[in-house]
Amino acid sequence: EDGAPTMADALWMAILAYDRLPDTDGRKAALTDRFLAEFPDHERASALAMRRALQRDDDPERSIEVLLEVAPSDPSYDGARRQAARLAYQQAVNATSSNAGVRARRFLAIAEPLLASDRRAASESSEAAERAATQARRILGVALRMDPPETSRAARAFDALDSMIDAGLVDATSFEGELVFRRAEYALALDDVEQAERYFDELQRIDPALAAQGDRLIWRDALRVWRRVRPSGADESVAGAAGRVVRVAERLIEAMGDPAYALTDDANASVMRAAAQAGADMWRTQRDASSRDLAASWYALLIEHAGASQDSLVGFVELARARGDNQGALDAQRRLVAGLEPGSRDWYRARTVQLEILADVDASRARDALRQHIALYPELAPEPWGERLRQLARRLSIDPESIG
Repeated sequence: EDGAPTMADALWMAILAYDRLPDTDGRKAALTDRFLAEFPDHERASALAMRRALQRDDDPERSIEVLLEVAPSDPSYDGARRQAARLAYQQAVNATSSNAGVRARRFLAIAEPLLASDRRAASESSEAAERAATQARRILGVALRMDPPETSRAARAFDALDSMIDAGLVDATSFEGELVFRRAEYALALDDVEQAERYFDELQRIDPALAAQGDRLIWRDALRVWRRVRPSGADESVAGAAGRVVRVAERLIEAMGDPAYALTDDANASVMRAAAQAGADMWRTQRDASSRDLAASWYALLIEHAGASQDSLVGFVELARARGDNQGALDAQRRLVAGLEPGSRDWYRARTVQLEILADVDASRARDALRQHIALYPELAPEPWGERLRQLARRLSIDPESIG
């Protein structure tokens, strides 16, 4: 019992001696861990725990735990919380989808009390005002990227930051663009699309590079709304959401540059594919010819530069036929049929459509092709394609029973 202080002092002096040397063999870390294990209530334990936590580059999670264990009565409590907030912010920003929510909520729980404390001290201390501004910006960045966004926490951070800016305690010139971007994110989180787009228009003047990120943000929101209402089949709702997708996509696609290069990027191809589907929705629900033609052109670019997928070919064929480009539709449908397994259900569907288009282009060739099909497949096709082929046969004056 009497020797405990002597042993603690000896360990402390050994740790200080190693402070002058690089810890290449882990001895200083081992001494620190031993001190904390044997003398957890020592007056130097909290400061040493905080320093040890900050040295754990390989284990930030453990560092955060250690820093949060510092008692409020300890003189190093405030510093420990600030270091924990810094590490928690880095963990939240770098989180994967599986742990993003947990890490974001942890950071916000640590950071909000620090923001409140620094805000109270901001009028007396420029350092506190600067810390509060930094903390508010970090809270906004994390809260608005959560799913769903933490709008109440974002609102509190805006209130703190705006009040300091209005009072002249913080100069926002250096992060003006970032602040406008966060306001746009906040407006989107509240479903105030028009306000968000006004902020992004303002951002074009302040920071065009950041404004380009804004287009992507509006795109994600437009896509989310469209995909949510699409299954309902309500024409007005679908048309409104699809129209917004098309409008935003036009800006993004223009910014992509040369499609031959841009569409080798899966993210760009994904944008164009969704935009084409939305344009097709506009045609189906509103008979919007400009959206139809845009969507057809996007499908054509996808087929040429991003691979002739079944979805792209089917989409192009529908729109090409709608605008009277039967030859273009026929060429695409041939490619579709060629890529399917003969005799499969998808193949029968595609082959039926191919013969129907061919009849619009050249009735004589269609008769020959349908006769050949009947000879090879006397049952014609599974329903509903069999009935459609019988209707086509009647249109072309062919009696399927006479072909054997």
